[in-house]
Order: sequence, then structure tokens, then C-alpha cells
Amino acid sequence: FYRPLESLAFLYKLGLKSAIIHFYLITRKKMPLYEYKCSKCASVFEIIQKVDAPALKKCLKCGASVHKIISPPALQFKGSGWYVTDYAQKDKKETKPKEPKKNKGRSGNTRGKKNPSRSFNKIAKPMKIAVRAPNWMGDSILALPTIAALHENLPEAEIWICGQDWIKDIFLPLNHVAGVIPLKNPSRLRGFIHSAKILKKHQFDVGLLLTNSFSSALLFFLAKIPQRWGYERDFRKLLLTKTVKINNSFLSVHQAKYYTNLLSGLGLPASPRPLVLTVDPAVRQNANDLLVSLGITFQHPLVVLNPGAFYGSAKRWPASRFAELATVLQDRDQADILIVGSADELVLAQTIASQMKHPPFILSGKTTVSQLAGVLLHATLFVSNDSGPMHMANSLEAPVVAIFGPTDPHLTGPFQQPSAVVKKDIDCWPCRNRDCPTDHRCMKSISALDVYSACERFLQ
Repeated sequence: FYRPLESLAFLYKLGLKSAIIHFYLITRKKMPLYEYKCSKCASVFEIIQKVDAPALKKCLKCGASVHKIISPPALQFKGSGWYVTDYAQKDKKETKPKEPKKNKGRSGNTRGKKNPSRSFNKIAKPMKIAVRAPNWMGDSILALPTIAALHENLPEAEIWICGQDWIKDIFLPLNHVAGVIPLKNPSRLRGFIHSAKILKKHQFDVGLLLTNSFSSALLFFLAKIPQRWGYERDFRKLLLTKTVKINNSFLSVHQAKYYTNLLSGLGLPASPRPLVLTVDPAVRQNANDLLVSLGITFQHPLVVLNPGAFYGSAKRWPASRFAELATVLQDRDQADILIVGSADELVLAQTIASQMKHPPFILSGKTTVSQLAGVLLHATLFVSNDSGPMHMANSLEAPVVAIFGPTDPHLTGPFQQPSAVVKKDIDCWPCRNRDCPTDHRCMKSISALDVYSACERFLQ
């Protein structure tokens, strides 16, 4: 009865009286449900009995010997890897006994087994794991150490990443990732059902949820993934087979550590490891050609600015301050200024360019996720708000200067060096507002010279 929907369907078939008896004997009297299969007529019997009661020895139909079977398939540990038990098909040369008619009562076929002629000899196969990636680009990059730790614990497992379409540029270059499954828009019912069908076809053994939402757990449940692991959040405990409880210590660590703590809570050790984003050499060369086509000669420091933040305007340092900083970098360090961002942030980039003495190079809306990673590999310095590209640059070991306002850099700041954070102490900090309801003092109190002071040590 740990699978609520399946249990309700099973009890409905039994009828009210039988359902009450089943529920009472299994839950109150602690009598487990055993399943036996006849070796002759292949009939399967579900028997509720005490643990110390004698086992069923003869078939209730033909009198032949019976043996206990395992249902549903269970996870086992063998050697250096985890495996899942499966049921092998009988050899084609083996003569199959004539199948009896299927009974609709309690002595019918095994639950979940459509073909009673299948042999129940267990075979071992590598575990197939579906990992639900976070929805934000920065969070997906911060999940890279968790995916690496999962592979280290289960080296023979087949790891697949599920999420939005752009995640393929982050996870496909990894050698320990078998593939990426793009999911349709989960906010729409049609896309949600389509995604569940796609996942079901892959026949995953385990689903690991790095997301916290109820809908992501429901998706794995509808995809009939037997083992579903994740944090016990958003009222989804009943949909998961193994959960990790949340406490204050989990919520007060960096987001990258939050993901690795999930593995530790599941009994899979996750040692500290650096944040590393893998970029294909061809992507790096294409990015180099793109920069050369813009007129960048690499004879001066290349400072990349990321003035946007998809979360909302509260995270954005004013455009006028970015223009002031860019002008100082051009005057003092003869730096080439390159502005990146999404297509929605093109107007923002043009606004900054209009306030500068010397025009910058603009790539806003002109790069994919993988192309942006290739461009950042060539950056001498990356200046950004709290955003996904900030974590991307940090994972590529580009020097990062991060400008923080309403959010906490201890939780979502650059994960590793070389990096620096510029932040002012404000009485209303921290907050989760997408748009500041007051005067946006947390960002406006940071001057261009404050940020340039943090940039200087990376340009020497």
C-alpha cells in the first residue's frame, strides 16, 4: 500500500468487503501478501498469511507444486554496482504449456504481469536512471557535481537527464551521461502527458528528482518509474518511494551542496568536487571564429558583461552603472567590451552601448547555451548579476565579479575561485522579490568604482 493509486485500483477490483479485509490484515495484523506460482498451469495465487505460517505447497487448481515469486522487481546490490532484477523470457525452443483462461478474481494473474507464460528466473542488468534536471540554467550547472557523484557511486548505471530542451548543451558533452530527454512544457496538460509517455517508453528503474516541485514527482509516478527518489517537499511524499527530509541545515548551504546532500541522504556518498562544465573542442573553435568575425583581435583584455537576469529586475544592476564601468575599463585597461544575454535583453545591451564613449561588441540573443560557453572560455573577465551565465563562467574557471543585491551569495554566489562578490549591506536584505517594491537601494548603492575595484586584481 505504499503506492497509493495502484493500491486504490487493486482494492476497487476486490470489492468493498474484500478490500476492508485486505486492509485490516495487512496494516493492522502486519500480515504480508505472498504470491505463489504453479509450475504446471502457471496460475498465480495471492495469499495473506502470518510470517510464521506454513507456506503454500500445492496449486489450488491442479495440485502441482508451487513456488514463491517476487513482485514487483526489487533493487539489489551485486559487486561494484547496483542492479535491478528483471524477468527473462522463456527460451523460444522450450515448449510452452497451454495457458489457462484468465480468472478475474483474486486467484488471477500476477498484478502487473500481462503474460503468464513468462519465466520468473531473475537476470541482472545495469540500472537505468532518469535524473530530473533543475529548470534554471544556473541550477543545472550547479547540479554537475551531483551527476558526477551519482556516476561515481553507480559506475555501471545508465544515467539519462530529463528537463528543458536547452539542457542538452550542458549535459550531453559529459561522458557519463547516456542521453538527454527534452520534456514538453509541464505547465500544459498535453505536454505533461506527452512527457510521461516518453519517459515510460524508456523503462527507467530509478528516477532522481533534483527539482522540488510536486509536478515533477507526479511526472515520474505517471511514467511508472519503480523507484522515485527526492527531497520530501511540496507535499509529494506519497509519490516518492525514498525521500530525504529537509531541515534548516539543508537550506543554509550553497545550492550546489544542496544537490549533493540529496545523494548523501539517500546513502550515496558525495565527496566535495569542483564545478566543471565540459565544452566540445569544436564549440570552442566556433566561438573563436565568431569573436574574430566581430572584430575582436585578442590583443587587449576581453571583458564580458552580462547585465541581465531572467529572474527579474530586482537582480539587475542599473544599465547606467554598467555603462560607467565599461567606460572605466576601456579608458584604464584598454579592454574590449562584449555584452551577452538573451534576445529579450537586446534592448538592455543597446541602452548600455548608447551611454558608452566607445561602442562595445554585442552578442545578446545571438548565441545558444553551448556557444555562450565557448565565448566565455575566451573571456579575460566576466562581470555579471546573479544569473545562470555567472555560474557558467565560474564552471569554466573564467574570473568572475558577481554583483549581488536582493539574493544571498552564500547560497547562490560563485561556487569556486577565481571570483569576487560585490554587495552592500541593506536593512531589507535578503528578499525574493522579482521587482523591487521600494527604491532598489541594494543595487543602486553599488557604484561603478566599487565594482571596478573588484575587477582590478583580475586584470593585473
